[in-house]
Amino acid sequence: MSRIAFLVLVFFCMLCMVTLSNVPKAQACSCSGPRPPDEMFEKSTAVFAGTVVSIETGDYSRTVHFGVERAWKGVSARTLALTTAGSGASCGYDFDKGKEYVVYAHGSEESSLEASMCSRTQLLADAYDDLAYLGEGYIPAPGQPIVVKEPGDPFLPFIGIGVAVTAAIVLFTLRKSKQQK
Repeated sequence: MSRIAFLVLVFFCMLCMVTLSNVPKAQACSCSGPRPPDEMFEKSTAVFAGTVVSIETGDYSRTVHFGVERAWKGVSARTLALTTAGSGASCGYDFDKGKEYVVYAHGSEESSLEASMCSRTQLLADAYDDLAYLGEGYIPAPGQPIVVKEPGDPFLPFIGIGVAVTAAIVLFTLRKSKQQK
């Protein structure tokens, strides 16, 4: 084989490897990307933090049992179960027994809550942004009304301070004008 033919063959092989390495892998589950905590909070029917107590594996799904430590929306019991698809290819979240998670779920506590890898569900240790947004939450108790966090206006304290300062200036000006008369 001539030297030029060999170089062309090597170049062609390298071109094929580079081209094939840039092809995205096919996935059955496709999420639209991470959504911010406030958006996922609004879209979820239940938001809580809890430890995985046990996992039951079925043919196409898993039932995950949680001990709930804190809740922000849609949870009234200290224990609950939710379902997730049986694999990541079907958007199932891969929970591990004994680990703590912040869970964004859909459905209802009475029928069936569901979680997927397309929600903001994640390990509690990694949920800094979520915990900052969610705040303190509540500890669920039987018979307790389900509390729903109403996000406050972040500018409300500044508006209050502005009103107080304006009122103080007006009072000071009125007193000063009365003293001059």
